[in-house]
Amino acid sequence: MKKNYQILLYILFIAFHLSAQTKSYFVLNGTINIDSGKVILMPVGGNSYYQNQDVFQETEVVKGQFKFKGNIKYPTAFVIGLKVNSEWKYISRFFIVDPITQTIECNIDSLRETPKLVNTSMKELLQYRQSRLLKKAKANPYLYDYVKMHDNSYVALWNLVYELDYMYDPILDSINTRFSNDFKKNYTSRVVESKLKIAKKTSIGGFFPDLFLTNDKGVFVNILTENTVTKYLFVDFWFSHCTPCISQFDKLKVLYEKTLSTKNLIIIGISVDTRANKKAWLQAINKYQLPWQQYWDIDGKEAYKLNINSYPANFLLDSKGKIIAKNLTPVQLENFLSLR
Repeated sequence: MKKNYQILLYILFIAFHLSAQTKSYFVLNGTINIDSGKVILMPVGGNSYYQNQDVFQETEVVKGQFKFKGNIKYPTAFVIGLKVNSEWKYISRFFIVDPITQTIECNIDSLRETPKLVNTSMKELLQYRQSRLLKKAKANPYLYDYVKMHDNSYVALWNLVYELDYMYDPILDSINTRFSNDFKKNYTSRVVESKLKIAKKTSIGGFFPDLFLTNDKGVFVNILTENTVTKYLFVDFWFSHCTPCISQFDKLKVLYEKTLSTKNLIIIGISVDTRANKKAWLQAINKYQLPWQQYWDIDGKEAYKLNINSYPANFLLDSKGKIIAKNLTPVQLENFLSLR
């Protein structure tokens, strides 16, 4: 019995030791030039790139100071925002936190600043940005060359995440292949690999996937088979509290009315409102008198699969479902149609 007890203690010791090796903690002690407000620590690209899904944090500013702490396994990218009375007063450029204790200094008078933060990753990030600036290089070609010389760089990886979430470009696939095979085993790299595959499918020239969604009458349908297209289908992703989304409705309605007679264009709306905001979604349809068919992507689950991270987002499809343009403004859409 004593021998079994000793073996059990040994197994527990090894398990604890391995767990300690895979967990690293960061502490971020911050100062900001305002006495009070709510500071928000937001992961670059959203929680999907993080094995810990709870990295999004909020805390109160107390006499110009705040503090964040949590678990990260490797250098991780964030932005910091400040709200005062629910109004955004500050948002930073992205920075990288190492799994150590470090200090950060934010200045709310500096628009899109890189906060003052001293750690190994930030030293590399600042050198990366300065070198690119001096060479007047475009982001993606510069990153491509950089990864060739730094194939284990988290600074390069988070720049890839940032560019991918902004807009897919085929060069991003080439950049990703330049990281070492061992490096690409980390969680964020595996998510990037998956998202690149999705983004490639939904890039211009690809075919828009079948989406099964609930319409505003509560019927579950395939949106593509329900909307047979004579020439073009405009798929607009939005949500009820998105001011930029709502601001485009008037111009889209004018365009919609113009194309009714020719039937060259069908518009459909897809809301990514949460389940709790169903009522707000239906009220928005009525309030803004949207004449085209509306669908509900509950909690934005399908939009997430399509790597849509900002709104409004849209796709223009031809009669075969091929994507021929993305993220057009109403004016750009009208100009496109006028030339066809």
